Amino acid sequence: MKAFILCAGLGTRLRPISNLIPKCLVEVKGTSLLERHIRKLKEINVSEIIINLHHKPDAIKEFLNRKKNFGINITFSEEDTLMGTGGALIEAKEEIGTETFILISGDLYTEYPLERLRNKVDGAHLIAVKNNKSTGDFSINEGIVEEGTDFNYGGIALINPTLLADRNKQHKEFWKDIILPAVKKKKVSAEIYEGVLKNINTKEDLDFV
Repeated sequence: MKAFILCAGLGTRLRPISNLIPKCLVEVKGTSLLERHIRKLKEINVSEIIINLHHKPDAIKEFLNRKKNFGINITFSEEDTLMGTGGALIEAKEEIGTETFILISGDLYTEYPLERLRNKVDGAHLIAVKNNKSTGDFSINEGIVEEGTDFNYGGIALINPTLLADRNKQHKEFWKDIILPAVKKKKVSAEIYEGVLKNINTKEDLDFV
């Protein structure tokens, strides 16, 4: 199984930290977010990791070179212009191949056990967290994702590459352009996770963990 880590974002809300390093290299409890992801993926025997790059790509490459890629095969998908999460996956669909893969946001800090994601899916399987705001991303009915506002996408998913087929390489949104069409066909499931899961978007988010 392969994995895709999203690391292209500008991290504007995390400035001035993100002026110096990309968000995925921010350290939480002494370890960068990217290193945490890679080590956890290696533990569950992921064979290859694809990382998309845009903001400060050399910093990520240099970091991984120093760490000798943590002993796992890592390739890069470089974006001259930001493609959006959906567009990033379409841009790299040849590298992703035809098997179900794990998708992780590079700015995510979580204790979610990735070994739960070893099954194949027809469409997608999302990690969901309870929505604490006025508007969430979706609802869940007997494990199947429906349009609604009860839950938010937690930044971890299993994706079947068939969702990326027959799409032009251009800017695409993850939810509207990739997931929602599959939701309407009832091809998206979800798992509610109540443990530690936080996107590190601001300096205040670092205090959370």
